[in-house]
Amino acid sequence: MIAIAGKKAFQSIQAVLRQDKSEVRLSDLWRTIHDELTIGVRLPGGVLRLDAEDRRRLREYIHGLHGLDPLLDELDGDRVELAARTSNEMFSAQPVFGRLLRLVSRRPEIHLLTGCASTPPGSALTVDPSLIMAESLGAMVVVVENGAVFSRWHDVPIADSQAAGALAIYRGHDQEARVVADWLVSRPDDISIVAAVDFDPAGFEIALALGAASILLPEDWSKLPRDGSMNKARAFDEQYRPELIERIPVGWLPAYEWLVSQRAAFTQEALLARGVSLQLLTR
Repeated sequence: MIAIAGKKAFQSIQAVLRQDKSEVRLSDLWRTIHDELTIGVRLPGGVLRLDAEDRRRLREYIHGLHGLDPLLDELDGDRVELAARTSNEMFSAQPVFGRLLRLVSRRPEIHLLTGCASTPPGSALTVDPSLIMAESLGAMVVVVENGAVFSRWHDVPIADSQAAGALAIYRGHDQEARVVADWLVSRPDDISIVAAVDFDPAGFEIALALGAASILLPEDWSKLPRDGSMNKARAFDEQYRPELIERIPVGWLPAYEWLVSQRAAFTQEALLARGVSLQLLTR
């Protein structure tokens, strides 16, 4: 039997069967299916024609090979959950840590439903968001944009003691960012969101997208160097959109207007590297 071991191959076959396609491009996958299983009729122009019987046989073959019905079954769940249904847990569409949050706290303990944990300097906690005891979080959580800064969160100088002691969550990308967004939506209303982002137009947009009540920005931004040693003017030019100012909250406006007037952009890494203290600006 041919080996259709990859997730992409399964999904390609699944799409054809679900869309009830009668013709497919004769790729390596479909050429192998045709040659080894005698499924379909080759047509001029690199096309394989499939009738209802071809699709039925292909569905049964895949079902027998993997224990999954390509017409009905979804590749949901993590690898362990999928391993309960098929011998190929690699079919899982979910990243290994895709449902988990990464947390850091300067407090002695992070309270979870399963116990308590701590994150000393240089460490982070990876946790199922459903285990976080929201009532123990206090008044705010900080969402950190940059992974390098998140990994050194204990070293970030923050003037506001409440923000400094708040639980910090790495925002991440793609699936991880979606998990963070879902958790933020589900959090109690009395826990506000603080955005720890780059001091540039994109950083303000991220803070707005997070629904942040506050943002961590340089304590004295007017003294930041505007030359190329720290400022990324080209990044500002790439990110700047004139209409964004209409969405900037009043409390953030002085910092944003200064940023625009100076054509400035400062990354979180650059601010941390120079020991720039951050202050909390509320809307």
